[in-house]
Amino acid sequence: LTIQVVQNQLIIRRATIHTSEETFIGEQLTLPTLLTIDGKSYSFPRDMHTRTPLIYFDTACQFCHRDVSLWKLLHHNAPLHSVIVVGVTRERDTEVVSRFVQAYQLPFPILMDPDRKLVGQLGTVGTPTKVLLAPDARVDFIWRGLTTQQSSDMALGALRMMFGIEPQQLPAESDIRS
Repeated sequence: LTIQVVQNQLIIRRATIHTSEETFIGEQLTLPTLLTIDGKSYSFPRDMHTRTPLIYFDTACQFCHRDVSLWKLLHHNAPLHSVIVVGVTRERDTEVVSRFVQAYQLPFPILMDPDRKLVGQLGTVGTPTKVLLAPDARVDFIWRGLTTQQSSDMALGALRMMFGIEPQQLPAESDIRS
């Protein structure tokens, strides 16, 4: 009986700790005013007419460094697909974030969210995480982790359909390990 109780507790704990992307699909986010890396206020438009990929990252995350090529593809294809790409970090050190942005020449707005006003609405968010918002700020899709040619068919299909990004434009797992 004791073993069965412990097993049930583990099952319940796993179910509550691991939330899936599907939990948040369709949820409407509140889009707070945040600061950019140069200290300016950034407010999301109240009546967005475009989709917005939010890219949650951390400069210390090795997978974020490897995911930058996708972020740049999203931004490059943005005008063709009525998209505005926005980077969001919960870091506090704007100098560190600025060096990361400069090193990779990230061409889209980078917002500081140290109090997790935006990031916190999606529960525990690892990095990198890409969240596609519909024009009404509802979550349309979530890509968690590094995106490669070997990512799930659903993730790759969504990138193709929503942004015109083909899997061969992404790094292969073998490219990343080396």
